[in-house]
Amino acid sequence: MPQDGAAFAICDVINKKFSLTRQMIDFTLVVLGAIASFWLLGSLVGIREGTLIRVVLIGVFVEMFVKFYRRFRNPKTKEEYIAYKQVKNQSK
Repeated sequence: MPQDGAAFAICDVINKKFSLTRQMIDFTLVVLGAIASFWLLGSLVGIREGTLIRVVLIGVFVEMFVKFYRRFRNPKTKEEYIAYKQVKNQSK
């Protein structure tokens, strides 16, 4: 998702936790959606409790998944990945 890529990039630049960065991006998008809804439709449409719950929880869940994934993947760095591929190709 574009929001995840933007959150990872911003997270690296400002050195904040991913979940906080993702929540800030999601909150900004919800506010922009609410403004657009009032401006174009005259009332708040499409933003309810599920949207607000998602804003709070999705960053936390994605951060947990990323930590879990990084813990169990094989190569940890680019150099380790290159070495892993070389060993794998030599064994064939």
